[in-house]
Amino acid sequence: MDRPRIEVMGGYVLVELPTGYVATALKPVDVIKGISEACEEGQCRNVLITGKNVRVNLSVVDLLNRAQHVDELKARIAVVAEHDLPLKDVKFLEDATSLGATKIKLFDRIDEAKAWLGVE
Repeated sequence: MDRPRIEVMGGYVLVELPTGYVATALKPVDVIKGISEACEEGQCRNVLITGKNVRVNLSVVDLLNRAQHVDELKARIAVVAEHDLPLKDVKFLEDATSLGATKIKLFDRIDEAKAWLGVE
């Protein structure tokens, strides 16, 4: 599996990134479109993204651009993934989305992420 698996669950959309997934500035459009379609299908705006050994090849500008694309989803996105994003960039991404229509928050555990989303 080299593409994320997107599945509608009870009250949220689950996005499973393949092990070793590399996030780049060129990838967000297809993934965002898939998430948007799943949100419409499931009539929900909660998204849980999981993954292992995710590499993030994005600059701060790329993170900001991605946040602007994601804002169109008008969703709450919880991310539980082993990644190489520096803590300062995690904080920047969370802060950059805190005032928009879509909120993104990174978590260490799935139960914490689900609690933030308000799903089980």
